[in-house]
Amino acid sequence: MRHHRPRLLWWLAVRFGLLLVGALGATLGTPAGLRAEEVRFALTVDYELLASLLARELRGTAPEPAVLWTSDDDCTTLALDDFRVLPAGERVEVRAVARGRAGFGILSWCLFPLQRDAELRIRARPTIEPTWQLVLADVTTELLGPEGSSTFFTRRVGDVAGERIEVAVARARVDLAPPVAEVRTVVEGSLDREHGGRARAALESLRPLGAAPAADGVKVEAAMNVPPAPPTTGPALPEPALTPEERTRWEAALTNWDAFLTFTVKQLGVGDPDPEIIDALFGLFIDGRHALLTVLASGPRPGEDPVRRLFLDSWQTMRDIAGRVARTRAESEAALRYVRFLAAGDALAALEQVGPDVGIEISADGLRRLARSLDPQTLLDPLAVSDAPDPELRELFGFHEPPANAPAPSAPQDPVPSDTRWRWPGAAVAHAATAPAADDLPPPGSIPERWVATSADIDRYRSAHSRLFDAMALRERGAVPADLHGLFRHLVRATAWQESCWRQFVARDGRVTPVESETGDVGIMQVNRRVWRGLFDLRKLEWDVVYNAGAGAQVLAQMLGRYGRREIGVRGGDPARATYAAYNGGPNAYRRYRTGQRATRYTRKVDAAFWKKFQITAGGGELEHVPCV
Repeated sequence: MRHHRPRLLWWLAVRFGLLLVGALGATLGTPAGLRAEEVRFALTVDYELLASLLARELRGTAPEPAVLWTSDDDCTTLALDDFRVLPAGERVEVRAVARGRAGFGILSWCLFPLQRDAELRIRARPTIEPTWQLVLADVTTELLGPEGSSTFFTRRVGDVAGERIEVAVARARVDLAPPVAEVRTVVEGSLDREHGGRARAALESLRPLGAAPAADGVKVEAAMNVPPAPPTTGPALPEPALTPEERTRWEAALTNWDAFLTFTVKQLGVGDPDPEIIDALFGLFIDGRHALLTVLASGPRPGEDPVRRLFLDSWQTMRDIAGRVARTRAESEAALRYVRFLAAGDALAALEQVGPDVGIEISADGLRRLARSLDPQTLLDPLAVSDAPDPELRELFGFHEPPANAPAPSAPQDPVPSDTRWRWPGAAVAHAATAPAADDLPPPGSIPERWVATSADIDRYRSAHSRLFDAMALRERGAVPADLHGLFRHLVRATAWQESCWRQFVARDGRVTPVESETGDVGIMQVNRRVWRGLFDLRKLEWDVVYNAGAGAQVLAQMLGRYGRREIGVRGGDPARATYAAYNGGPNAYRRYRTGQRATRYTRKVDAAFWKKFQITAGGGELEHVPCV
């Protein structure tokens, strides 16, 4: 890379992926008192991206093959196109299509000009300089005619252009210094002040070792020296229980992680990327929040960083998506931000894999710095949190504001029964039911506020909510494949039965309150407030049955369109069961009903209960069972 072309340098730098392999955890564990261990890891510059570098260096920015070299007599020319890079032992081999003209110039005449195509082969040895510059050394070139032959054309053009090509290739470079600087900044912001000495020492020793071709790209080997853990003076004492202040900090750390995840997903989704990238971001976002729920449910553990496991579990997926996004935005002015993000995150993940005693703490400062590497110019705090719906998130994932209830007069109610526990009655005789036409459905709304069904008005309650579910299914079926519209209608109704037995509210101690689980699932569709924060209005989820039903139908439509449809044609697959598994446990869980992966005894019971309800619903028999009063 030429020093006077910095934009090309950044364009290239962002095109490589940084992959820190898991050698860290395997090479540590040195007994106390021994010397520091050298921990090695690799940075991979794949061949496709190296080909892009050389094409840029040799061909410039011309969109089509352009004349690159012309002899002094203007009789011999050369243009290059279709660059490829392959491993060749200890070297790399660059191949390109060479198109040109060869002849002899006499006075103003060009004698015997020949127009031919040939193959240019460049061989070079990759090397890494102490300043983190990846360069190609010992460059040789060869022009070959058909079937590798030597012809007048190849010899004549080679004489004119060969030396110039070798000089240009030797001038190309990948500058790894900026991402390495970002590594140091982000890791230093995540050091435990009391126990971060080992990580700090490792970071200060970070250095390049060498570069060599491999199957998937040029591997740049680097190393850090991680000092051994200090000797222990006796058995480890149990950590004391968390104080109220420590628990508050524990919860704040999880909130910071959620904000980091949200900010990162939005930054990676800017600019209308490929639909497959959007799907990957959706899975990362929703699965990340389900993982957060799991940590919250298990509660704090003394002496344990709550963000550490969340970061390690999600980083590989996050970095894979970031690498794909970077390649689609190679021409952007902000290209450097992706390589910095990948390098810094890889370094954190690698040091974290050593173990908690190395002195890394995924702190707010570290997360904030890592997030800002994606958008250094932002004036916003990447860890700012808001419960309000986020227009950017909605636009990215295709969500919208659900309809609100236009409440009808309050329903007459019998005295509230004393037993308000959920009941799951057995199957009844199914009866046929057909979906009403869209024209027959009332506008969403017209349901009495805070309606708790009683034996006196159960038929009216069932009818009103049945029509509500049909209206919501019709509203959201645009996100569902046409051949699954009928299934989607049953899916909305069966999910509401499974989640709440068609109840938005229950009465307890004479007061009407929303149906809510211990983990924050709320309302008739049990939409989780932590998982879907930013996509829906949390208060409306609690107190507006129409809004809650609409939100749940949107989520089901997204899960069916993204994951449920994948089960069509799969042996043992079922789109309804897959969709509900994703609705209940996140995108990564959509196969759990079929493969058992990510399944527990509890979730297997949940999936079986849903399947029974769906079959009854598909036969039109659900009204015999809901609501549970």
